[in-house]
Amino acid sequence: MRRRVEKDLRETGDRLRLEAEQRKRREGEIYALNQELAASNKELEAFAYSVSHDLRAPLRHCAGYAEMLQKHAASSLDDKSRPYVKTILEASKRMGVLIDDLLAFSRIGRAAARYSLVNLNQLVQETIAEIAKQSRT
Repeated sequence: MRRRVEKDLRETGDRLRLEAEQRKRREGEIYALNQELAASNKELEAFAYSVSHDLRAPLRHCAGYAEMLQKHAASSLDDKSRPYVKTILEASKRMGVLIDDLLAFSRIGRAAARYSLVNLNQLVQETIAEIAKQSRT
């Protein structure tokens, strides 16, 4: 009886050592993956920052020329052309907002998390409206 108990204790001890080794190995793997994720996030933030700044200048040119066209050539534009200029200006404003959002995203890693309530119904309605608007153009 005593030998059987000792044998069971040894087997249990061996299993626990094996489980501890496996757990330590998995923790090491998780740590390495977290390090990779942190590095990837840093690269993504840098990329988003760079892209947002690189897009801003050409967008400003497009919007500026569309505004000049609307202001100086409004009388010579026909009824079909005016909505085109208006669409360019609206799209430029929307792209400006997207670039601002991209720039804000690039700063997320350096800022403390802020939690807030989100009205999901409003978010869904805005998304539907945006999709509907894009499908009409």
